[in-house]
Amino acid sequence: MSLSSWAILGLIVGAIGVIITIVSYIVMLRSRSEVRKKLRAEIRRFKFKDMPLYIDGLLELKARKKVVLLQEAIRAKSEYRYEEAIAKLQSCLPLASADREKAAILNMVGTIQYNIGATLDAEKSFSEMIKITQQANLEPALAIAYGNMGLIYEVRGEFDKAMDYHKRALEINQGIENLQALAQNYGNLGNIYHNLNEFSKALEYHKKALEIDKRIGNLKGQAQDLGNIGRVYGSLGELRKALEYFERALEIDKKIGCLEGQAFHLEGIGSVYGNLSDPKKALDYFNRALDVSIKTQNLEGQANQLTNIGISYSHLGRFDKAIHYFQQARDIFIKLGAKHRVAECNKNLEIAQMAMLGVKGKK
Repeated sequence: MSLSSWAILGLIVGAIGVIITIVSYIVMLRSRSEVRKKLRAEIRRFKFKDMPLYIDGLLELKARKKVVLLQEAIRAKSEYRYEEAIAKLQSCLPLASADREKAAILNMVGTIQYNIGATLDAEKSFSEMIKITQQANLEPALAIAYGNMGLIYEVRGEFDKAMDYHKRALEINQGIENLQALAQNYGNLGNIYHNLNEFSKALEYHKKALEIDKRIGNLKGQAQDLGNIGRVYGSLGELRKALEYFERALEIDKKIGCLEGQAFHLEGIGSVYGNLSDPKKALDYFNRALDVSIKTQNLEGQANQLTNIGISYSHLGRFDKAIHYFQQARDIFIKLGAKHRVAECNKNLEIAQMAMLGVKGKK
């Protein structure tokens, strides 16, 4: 072969090498793009019923170690392996390169901690998130942290503190015109007013939330708002109206596959049947709600259903069973630090124990 032929062959081989390198690079970029796209979709699904999500710091992650840890955490959360999810997320924190990223991870950690009943740990996570977002002037994230702190104080029965944090969140979201967050803030304030027995004000706030969620097409929010309105009508004694709202909410949650919402609205329907003097039907719905709450490892939900089941058995004269369920509920409320709910359980236990003694005395 002549020298010129070898030169041409060399050029061809070199060109092929360049082409292979370029193709490999394009494939790598496309692969990374697909991974990021998948991660963004997974992050957006990371949500519990009550708590908003802050994801601005996570959507453009590129470092492979962080991406893998985050994906593993999200997978663990979706499979209800919450302790593992928390551990993975906490491993991400030292790797975070920006305040937005740290805030997003802390919000995820605090959200899981809140939902498994570790409210003291959740308070620490959200306090750290508040500190970071205040210093970095990250208003959307700060509003979320304020709202989440409000939920912690609400579950503890410290309604004045809860109201203060929810109003701080509302003020920020009004300023930045974040409609979805604004709807959630109105709903949270409606729940506080409901707990304070200010029912007309509670209805006003829940209806504001529903109006916004309808306007922006937020089905999950609409289901939550409808359920909250149903709860208020139940407290007002308008039971048929309450049932209508709970059933509408449950239908939406089934449609979108929201388990946490389904548990809440099954509980609401059970409460209506309990108030309609149909404890057997109430029991059916409370047990269904309990099954969902166990599946999602929602401790507060489990305690609520155990209490409701205990009340239903009391109405059926099965005081031994009622005592069993009230004791289980009290144990969880103690873990949650919900002193007002512990007091309620103690009262329920006292009534059931006295009733059981009365039944034994008659025998």
